[in-house]
Amino acid sequence: MFTGKGGVGKTSLTAATGVKLALLNYRTLVMSIDPAHSLGDSFDLETDLFHLQTSDPLQVGDRLWIQELNIQKEIKRHWQEISSYVTSVLRSGSPIAFPRRRLRWANLAI
Repeated sequence: MFTGKGGVGKTSLTAATGVKLALLNYRTLVMSIDPAHSLGDSFDLETDLFHLQTSDPLQVGDRLWIQELNIQKEIKRHWQEISSYVTSVLRSGSPIAFPRRRLRWANLAI
């Protein structure tokens, strides 16, 4: 996973890493949720990957697929599942399904 400020090369580095991993015979999916929608450009695609292939990976090499997700579209598509989960968490009174245990200051990296 590559994260960071805009314009620092995350998409380029991710695309290059994906190509290298595929060449090393790993089945590789390069996925982007960047609103700039530039993953297709990194692979020199003439198709509008973001609008045409937002929910399914697109194979661009022997062991290489790419996918750009439209977060707004995916939230709408899966809203029932998302809202059911959030509702169940809120009704349970538990913040999230994490194990309950006390943290001690000694265990925290400060």
